Amino acid sequence: MAESFEKLQPIPEENTPNNIAEDGILNRITRESENPEILEQLSGMSQSTLQSLLIRLSKEKTKLKKPSDILNEYENKSSFFRPSDFDQLSLLKLQELQLSHIEGFESIYTAPIMPQGVNSVLTSLSQDASLSTTRNSEVAGDPTMSLTIESALRRKHNKDTVVNLATSQHVLRMQPFDKSKGYMQHFLLLGLCTAGKSTERFEFIYSTLKKHIEAHLDIFIAMNEEGYHINNIEVLLSDISIIEQIINYKQADRKEINKNSLNQDFDLFKYLNVDLPDVIYDIGQVNDQKLEEAGILNKKSTITKMDNGVSLPLREKYKNIKFGFELSRKAGLGYYDKNCFHIFGTNNKGERIQLSDGGRVNWAAKLLTDRKELCVISGMGTELIHKLFKN
Repeated sequence: MAESFEKLQPIPEENTPNNIAEDGILNRITRESENPEILEQLSGMSQSTLQSLLIRLSKEKTKLKKPSDILNEYENKSSFFRPSDFDQLSLLKLQELQLSHIEGFESIYTAPIMPQGVNSVLTSLSQDASLSTTRNSEVAGDPTMSLTIESALRRKHNKDTVVNLATSQHVLRMQPFDKSKGYMQHFLLLGLCTAGKSTERFEFIYSTLKKHIEAHLDIFIAMNEEGYHINNIEVLLSDISIIEQIINYKQADRKEINKNSLNQDFDLFKYLNVDLPDVIYDIGQVNDQKLEEAGILNKKSTITKMDNGVSLPLREKYKNIKFGFELSRKAGLGYYDKNCFHIFGTNNKGERIQLSDGGRVNWAAKLLTDRKELCVISGMGTELIHKLFKN
């Protein structure tokens, strides 16, 4: 599977190269400053004082730069600074197509920055994946983060409304990509977010997941009508709590699993010694004994309810699209709150590629300090899909 919306999410803390080298960097700072207490002194400063210091340091550093230094830096860090491979008009047309096929969502323009720490505070994932600034902010790295914060603010002032927002946003990530394939640190993503509150929790979640999946499928169908070639579309539902339960039951090494969460060559069920299919298309065909041996027999009703609440009505609407339940999903551990989905498609080269990704998150509940607040987010990599499916 190529890099996708899932692949471009922040990576777990133990996977972050910056985190591995952190002790060495701190040692170098204390050595070059000849002040072993410099970190404690800086940490003891107020936020406003430290911010003023960083801004002043930035000014002093730029005074030493020559115009040629700017050009060299632009060239040497091309994956950060150079333009996209695609002309702007072609991507604008795709953005227009996407935003015109998401019924029930209000499309908004989001700011290019967000409050500093949004990734690490809301998701417990590494802050190193985002570009932090000296002014208590960070460059947007995920449109669904911006949408969730805006949705939470609207919910704060009007608890009687369900908020459905969408945006197409250019984002920046600090995590490394395979530059030999032409991937850059900045790219275009489409994000959707629904936030609300319901006494019927699962009814709300299932209907919202269905709403998001419908939006994605309608976009892919429309893209095929406009010259794209997205074949063999398949929707795979998941519940992160199932794989969590298997990991706990098998007493597996969670760090090893997190390290390989995006590794397509890592066979999770083989690693866990679980005799179950990765994907099931009919829960009735799964042996109860095998579910019990994996420690998830009690989850059979969970799978059935999610299938009936989400997949069944979608199967009736989208006759040519395949639906299943992905038991072995490892991507999303520590990110999604139980219910989530993947959508896959095959291009003209026969490559099976993840098109989009989404699920339930607890971010709105955290922002509003209310466990009953519900939120579903989803998104797709606009540039990646344009690159791999436009003939």
